[in-house]
Amino acid sequence: MNDRGSGLSGRVATSSDDADRSVLARVANGELDALQDLYDRYRTMAYSIAFRITADAALAEDVVQDAYLGAWRNAARYV
Repeated sequence: MNDRGSGLSGRVATSSDDADRSVLARVANGELDALQDLYDRYRTMAYSIAFRITADAALAEDVVQDAYLGAWRNAARYV
């Protein structure tokens, strides 16, 4: 079981969780290629959600860009 206190009762950590933690740690260390890795992992999902909410392609792209900029600036909070 995951001992990181995820707040999700009964949830078991997966290798994907470990990969996400690893890439976030790299982003927190200022590795720009790590941000690209994070983007490559979640760009489709992030855009799909943003488009579903905004119903505007250009606005959805802006939302995703802002989200990744926020991840870059605040990555240490997620590690």
